[in-house]
Amino acid sequence: MLNFSILPRLSICLTTIYTFKILNSRTFKRSHFMAAYGTQINLFNLGTKLPDGILNIKLHKDDGTETSLKSILAELPRDCKGIVLFIYPMANTPGCTEQACDFRDHFAIIKNKGFLTYGISADTPESQTKWKNKHNLPYILLCDRNKELISALNCRLLILFTSRSHVIIDRSGTVLYIERGVSAGESRKNCVEFIDKL
Repeated sequence: MLNFSILPRLSICLTTIYTFKILNSRTFKRSHFMAAYGTQINLFNLGTKLPDGILNIKLHKDDGTETSLKSILAELPRDCKGIVLFIYPMANTPGCTEQACDFRDHFAIIKNKGFLTYGISADTPESQTKWKNKHNLPYILLCDRNKELISALNCRLLILFTSRSHVIIDRSGTVLYIERGVSAGESRKNCVEFIDKL
């Protein structure tokens, strides 16, 4: 007799296997999606200077104004070394709120160490603003509606979802540190520990 209780687990397993086959296929690696940003997503290494294709990806701030990583880095104060960009799946959800509030509580500490904090997700500016006001978040939240930057940084899970991550980028656009699939409670902690070693 067929045990229907195992069907959801079987479906997840098959979806995972199929997704990894797609990601590792020659067709996918040679696709325009992989080539569009001037680098192969899976080959992101520390010390990589982000190409213009990634730096110029259009984003929106939580107030609705358009920006990009290139603009953000160009506008940094002279005494600022770079940015901490934490990536989260969805605003106003428990794990993302924990991550965001931890960065909120350590915003001044990170700033005093020479880095400005930014958050990013695929949420709308309206959703970001409501969440920001609700929790008194002192930093700018960026909106990547089509997950272009999130994808370029290889911070997607099973293609459809965003993997909780963080990246530290210096003012020249070089990736100093990136960690994907991190827990909400470890994200800020790991960033500060890395900055302390610089």
